Amino acid sequence: LASKELKFSGVVPTHSPPSYRGSYIKYSYIVLVGLQRVNKPVTLINLPIRIINLPGITLVDGPKKASSHPFAPREERVNYEDYFMDGLVSIVRLTKGAYRLGDPIEVNLEFGDLQCVQVTLKLQALETISPESEVKEGTNTRCTTHDTKTIQCIHTKSTAVTLHIPLNVVNSFSTNIVLVRWQVHFDFVIAHMRKSAEIVDAGLTSVSAKGLDCDWRPLERLNVSTFSWELPIRVVPTLPQYIATIAWQRTQTKDVV
Repeated sequence: LASKELKFSGVVPTHSPPSYRGSYIKYSYIVLVGLQRVNKPVTLINLPIRIINLPGITLVDGPKKASSHPFAPREERVNYEDYFMDGLVSIVRLTKGAYRLGDPIEVNLEFGDLQCVQVTLKLQALETISPESEVKEGTNTRCTTHDTKTIQCIHTKSTAVTLHIPLNVVNSFSTNIVLVRWQVHFDFVIAHMRKSAEIVDAGLTSVSAKGLDCDWRPLERLNVSTFSWELPIRVVPTLPQYIATIAWQRTQTKDVV
């Protein structure tokens, strides 16, 4: 049987959004190939493709200085105030201000004068439908969590947490119908005791008749408050070769001796 090879090339329109499958909307791309032999019906083949990066799409990012580089490190101060106390909860530092698909997000936390007992970090993508396109009023925003880390940080001065951006998600983008943006959501659990020493002293109990010997036990109850805070980040497209490399590295097994 004789074979013949045909080549085709086309240009994706610059105004087209990237491939995206969200809660309210979906952008997908296929290459439709039609084949026909003599005296045979036409056969259609759908070849799905993924569009990662397109020029002309406006990227959405968090607040940044006009003169700063988009990949420059970022630092934010988290303050808390309520009826019980107020002060600095933590200084949040990011190694970069923008991240590619598949990149790890390294978050450094330096705790302040308030005693943080626990902190939960969530990497979230927010999908917002424009008011003109929403089907039901009041449900125009949907939040999807892609990674979660929880750390116990009582008596901790500083710590670091790493979140991973999946390879199969979409970068930040916007159209006249939908806005997709990213953020790191923080849930701080703050004790109503300002210093670690107060928590330690509260656990001291006398175990002798004269009160000369002391024993320390963890507190069974601790009054706390939960404080939520969001840090917007920018997620940008990346090269297909980079995605393939990261995917290969994550599938390799490691032997620990």
